[in-house]
Amino acid sequence: MSRTITASDRKSLIRLAASLPKGSEDRRAILAGLKTSRMEDMEKFESEAKKIYKEVQKFAVKLAQWDHQYGDDVTDPVVKKSFSLVSQAQSKLDEAAHLLGQL
Repeated sequence: MSRTITASDRKSLIRLAASLPKGSEDRRAILAGLKTSRMEDMEKFESEAKKIYKEVQKFAVKLAQWDHQYGDDVTDPVVKKSFSLVSQAQSKLDEAAHLLGQL
């Protein structure tokens, strides 16, 4: 049975592993399990981030089409804010993708 490890669980397991002799089978097993768990979490995060990124891109395209249709008459504060938020979201998702690529 698999369950999500909380930050508190992870911290406790790291402390337990640190208290065991270096090279012991128990220590190795704990650390290997933590590494596997962390990679699974990162893969889930990456998958969700990709889905969100695609949705943001679709929204950006729709905003760009709307802007093209109405030209420079984008004076609606909601539309201006939407452009800004989409741009910020794309930047943050790009940063996350870069960080994931470094792991």
